Amino acid sequence: MTEPVPINCPHCQQPVHGRFCAHCGERRPEPLRLGHLLGPSLEQLGQLDGPIGRTLAALARSPGALLLAYWQGDRSHYSHPLKLLFWSATLFIAALSVSGLFDQVTLVDPSAKEWMPLVMALNNYMVFVYLLVPAVLAHWLLTPRRRIIEWYVALSFVTALSNLIKTAVLPVGYLFPDPVFWVHRLLPPMLYAWALFPLLQGRAGWRIGRTLLVYGAYFLMSISGNALIIAIGVAVESWLNPV
Repeated sequence: MTEPVPINCPHCQQPVHGRFCAHCGERRPEPLRLGHLLGPSLEQLGQLDGPIGRTLAALARSPGALLLAYWQGDRSHYSHPLKLLFWSATLFIAALSVSGLFDQVTLVDPSAKEWMPLVMALNNYMVFVYLLVPAVLAHWLLTPRRRIIEWYVALSFVTALSNLIKTAVLPVGYLFPDPVFWVHRLLPPMLYAWALFPLLQGRAGWRIGRTLLVYGAYFLMSISGNALIIAIGVAVESWLNPV
């Protein structure tokens, strides 16, 4: 059997002669595949892994560098993107439920407030589906061209970071509910632009504009999900409590 050609480890830059780096344990660099993304079982999805501190620090400091490193094969030293997205969504939903922020926000239609806990809970878990469309759009719209699975991973990391920041600012909502509401609305597109900007080629305006189009696809998916959840809820309520 032919021995693999030695290449540099994506994490420590030492030569890798086999399947794993003998210096740091990172797997031999290989293209990101769907099998890698879906590797963790549902049981594993509910388990926080060791590199979460390193992952959060990298995301807060330079998300673009983390995304590039992950694409290039430096993966075992960072949290799995779906795990991080799942736990960030769970934490945000729990904090939002406890905070009662939407009861204080005057910008939300009062008739819709009764549905907000359900909408927010389901929408934050449906994000795994919502990110498919912007990942496809990013594949066709952004340069250099990257595979859909790579953009899906990148957007998962950025969305997880958005969830964690929104969770951190929730306590401020007790004093300033409406400004915090707008922070929750404006933060995600700003993070998309900040994280993806260094990964793209072209003029600054071109990069930011197309990144915002990608976020717009995610936003439209989320809004459509909101409407569908409310419509189903109203239909079920009407069926259970006919006039």
